[in-house]
Amino acid sequence: MEGKAYTCASKPRKGRMVEPQKCTDQCLNPVTTRKCHIITEEDRQQMFSLFWSMTWDEKKIWVSNMIDRRTVQEQSTIEPDEANYRKKYSYYYFLNKDGERVPVCKHLFLSTLCIGEKSVYKWIDKLKSDPSS
Repeated sequence: MEGKAYTCASKPRKGRMVEPQKCTDQCLNPVTTRKCHIITEEDRQQMFSLFWSMTWDEKKIWVSNMIDRRTVQEQSTIEPDEANYRKKYSYYYFLNKDGERVPVCKHLFLSTLCIGEKSVYKWIDKLKSDPSS
């Protein structure tokens, strides 16, 4: 799977040509609670094409709708200084199959859409903390 090349519009890299995005490998470690094996290569290709045909704002909203962010229930912190470094959220990833949200692993989600983990977390944190933006 491969996307289209484009010219970067952000200031540090403005005018630089960006290579086409490519969808990489399938899930490497299937877990019973996730259903990565249900998603076929054809499904992944369709999601990839759909995702990369969207505008950036649409991509952010779509990703936000496909990931559930839940607050961690229990944190066992001994030192008060460690509280800032503890995990605050758990993320649950989903892909659409026949109109239904299918739970998948993070690797399959990111590799299907060919997006980075940092981008996803930034989009989720911004949209889930301030839904009006």
